[in-house]
Amino acid sequence: MPNSGCHQDKSPMNCESCKRRHEKCDKSLPQCRSCSKRSVSCKYTITAEIEEGPKYWRPIRPKLNYLPLNKLIDIITKLYESLEQRGMRDYTIWAQKLPLFYSMAGSDNLVMSSLLTLSASLLATIEPKVGIKQTYFYFRQTAVEQLRIASSKLCRENYDKVLAATMLLLWADSERSSWIALWTGLKSVFYSMPQEWRYESELAKFLETEQYLQTLDSSSIVSCQFNNKNLSGLADTITVLRHIQRQLVHIKKHYIQVNKLVDFLDKFLGDIGSLSPDQAFQRVHILRQWLFWLPPVMLRDGVDDNLGLAVLAQFFAVGLNLYCLFPELGCHDLGPLAVGPIKEIDRTVRARNMAKPHDPDVQLAMYLMGMPQSIATKYQDRLIADESAVGL
Repeated sequence: MPNSGCHQDKSPMNCESCKRRHEKCDKSLPQCRSCSKRSVSCKYTITAEIEEGPKYWRPIRPKLNYLPLNKLIDIITKLYESLEQRGMRDYTIWAQKLPLFYSMAGSDNLVMSSLLTLSASLLATIEPKVGIKQTYFYFRQTAVEQLRIASSKLCRENYDKVLAATMLLLWADSERSSWIALWTGLKSVFYSMPQEWRYESELAKFLETEQYLQTLDSSSIVSCQFNNKNLSGLADTITVLRHIQRQLVHIKKHYIQVNKLVDFLDKFLGDIGSLSPDQAFQRVHILRQWLFWLPPVMLRDGVDDNLGLAVLAQFFAVGLNLYCLFPELGCHDLGPLAVGPIKEIDRTVRARNMAKPHDPDVQLAMYLMGMPQSIATKYQDRLIADESAVGL
């Protein structure tokens, strides 16, 4: 597991190994520098106590720098409820299975730790404070250790819980090496299980239905080599987005969102030649976070915000396009994270166009869906072609 480099200078927490050796601990998470040099296990004293509480979350009394669990649970719950109440749960992949994750977390510490890791990662993007990052690393370390134990004792009874925990940790991870390790582990668990176990598993069915584990063929997942054709394709995407900007200049809230996307791609294109694989992955991870958390923010005006739906589709389209152009970066779940919401938004906008063919907002939304629909179609065609090539 890679060293996070996140120090806890103001925290009294010390790892057990440094305390036994009477050495100063630099308190890095998930592993301090001293333990890393000695190649020994690095564990921190748990600074939280379990109390009685509602079955679905089991609150922890926070001490020192840790945040109260109700804040971590509330932030993801409120985002989910804002989508569910407006019939928009299918516009982001995590919301589709959150009730199942809650149900599992009520009786399983592994899923609970993984769910808290995801929520802490969201909070860290909103409030980039050291204490919040420490909380994220704490729950992540806890979840990863529990996942290792559960995976070593994989059976019919804990199969779904291992799948759930791995998916939640994947969604929260921003480090390329650990992300690829989790991705490889998810595929290994899924494909090694007997078929009858998959039939019984709601998550296994979900992974199959969403083609979550089906990836594009790439030359390498170790090095990143970008050819001129791919860079030209990215420049073309920026050109289309600038045109969309001009169409939305009279609607400030949507113009700002598209401008954010253009700035992101401009910087990515300008820096891509000098980025290491890990740095490029972290850049793409910013976009992955948007795909998770922007839908409830951008659609707060409700289901009738046709232009909001179309602008949101641009983010999913860019994520899908980046994966199609640079599959060697990792982030293999950008495909399933993006293609489903694009199809769902396209169906919604088309249905509204049938109902209100002369509504100017609907007409503009239909026009803006051109690029997302085209990229989604090319992605699915490429999946089919790669699958056929493997069959040969």
